[in-house]
Amino acid sequence: MAKRKHKPIKPEYTLDIVIPVYGQADLLSKCIAALPDAANDVPYRLILVDDCGPEQIELGAVYRSLNGNSKVIRNRENSGFARSANAGVASGASPFILLLNSDLILQPGAIPAMLKEFEDSKVGIVGAKLLFGDSRWHPAGKVQHAGLCRNIQGQLVHVNLGWSADHPKVNQRREMQMVTGACLMTRRVVWNKVLATYRKYGDPTTGALNDAYSTGYFEDCELCLAARSEGYKVIYQPEAVGLHYVGASMMTSKESSTLQRNSMIFGARCAHLVMYDEYKYL
Repeated sequence: MAKRKHKPIKPEYTLDIVIPVYGQADLLSKCIAALPDAANDVPYRLILVDDCGPEQIELGAVYRSLNGNSKVIRNRENSGFARSANAGVASGASPFILLLNSDLILQPGAIPAMLKEFEDSKVGIVGAKLLFGDSRWHPAGKVQHAGLCRNIQGQLVHVNLGWSADHPKVNQRREMQMVTGACLMTRRVVWNKVLATYRKYGDPTTGALNDAYSTGYFEDCELCLAARSEGYKVIYQPEAVGLHYVGASMMTSKESSTLQRNSMIFGARCAHLVMYDEYKYL
């Protein structure tokens, strides 16, 4: 008897949206409420990873309001951004992954604008144009992120930081070395390739966001460089826009020391992979 051929099972959703959560229930509510318009007709599953932070009563109300295409993972202890995001990605199965900060509100049509880039099989990661939200610390509506680059001092900096959102250079689609993990879309196959390479060389990270770092600094940059090492492009797509309420809480001295620590880790692991390129965007 001839064996019956089974058709491959298609994933239920095109996209897994993974949001690590640490307090900020009000911003999280706004972030989630914006997703249907940001996605248009793209079928997505929302995966929230609660990192054992503050505002648990308020966050509980947010979680109870979610619909059936959502999942909440609760960490037993604070694990940090990388491990939380890795756990969220591992719990999904969609072919595309969007890492999203809970303090970021995507604008209508942002998700299909990013997803369209993957029609090119060489594109592995896509970032968005992020503008400062209204806050006391940053100029509302000005550029917070238009890609990441390396300046002449060897520092990683945000391209066009503080520029007008409608500046022609800000609105150029371009290949970058790195984009921020605050709003980063990738293929699951790229994520898995990066993780397989870490496993091959005995790196104990829990996922493709390397958890050698902590608190959410530099692991996104390493992911972009790792994807490029696998032969994929990293693209900045300015038609995908989000408002980023970075600075909703001021950086503490502990966070500042963590930033310095992570910078040293990144320098030791990845400095040889990063080229000086800031001049291209000025």
